[in-house]
Amino acid sequence: MHVAELSLPTGIIIAATPLGNIGDASPRLVHALANATVVAAEDTRRTASLAAALGVEIKGQLVSNFDHNEQARVGKLIEAARTGTVLVVSDHGVTRMDGGICVNEWLWQNGWLAFKTPPPEGKLTKIEDADVDWSRTRAWSSGGYYGRVFLNVAGREPAGIVPADQYEQVRDELSAALAGIPGANGERLNTSVFKPEAIYREVCNVAPDLLVYFGNLHWRSVGTIGHGKHYTFENDTGPDDANHAVNGMFLLYEPGQKGAGCVSGHQLMDIAPTLLDRLGLNIPDDMQGRVTG
Repeated sequence: MHVAELSLPTGIIIAATPLGNIGDASPRLVHALANATVVAAEDTRRTASLAAALGVEIKGQLVSNFDHNEQARVGKLIEAARTGTVLVVSDHGVTRMDGGICVNEWLWQNGWLAFKTPPPEGKLTKIEDADVDWSRTRAWSSGGYYGRVFLNVAGREPAGIVPADQYEQVRDELSAALAGIPGANGERLNTSVFKPEAIYREVCNVAPDLLVYFGNLHWRSVGTIGHGKHYTFENDTGPDDANHAVNGMFLLYEPGQKGAGCVSGHQLMDIAPTLLDRLGLNIPDDMQGRVTG
């Protein structure tokens, strides 16, 4: 069923909104903005602007709900939720999530993962609770927003079967296969697969053999088995259509200095050396990142 055909539930829905990229808004957010009885927003102006940019008419009542009035507002919102839908909108930035890739389900369907007793379809089973046949299993995954995939390597795992001298060959084979997993309609997802040692200076403890960003994190990784297919539009516990956004915001205010405006080309690890620089402190030689501005 299409999202637009769904009726909103009675009660309170919590929704985060995109941060800068209007394309990060999910169909469920668009539908809820248009059809909620009450839209309670941290900033009604921003929410109204967001709705306009999405081509949405907010049919319900748009009210402010922030730190200084939420205690006085909460009673009316709860009362409204008894018979209608209250959409509480946060300005916390997110990116949309289109669905989930059931990694262990896919590994099972494609011969990488085997079970002594197959998990029943329709009943979600954690990989930790499944009756895995390690003598026939080459790979398994731990779920989460991104996929963590482990190979069952001989001499490393207690019942490993992937020969150590074939490790890289098998890892490359699995990497290519994971990157090619399609979406619900057979569409290409633009998935990225990483080897930990290629993206981290130091790999600690028992690292996954592969890290998988399905659809640039628009599809989350789901570790349970029993979905009956390799994708789902809900997570293990219910509907979920928002994920952590790749791009965030860092505001630097320096008294007496003219602002530089929006500065691009920087990333999270630039914050620490920038602050040390402004404080006049030495920046360690091995610190990653560079000074902003």
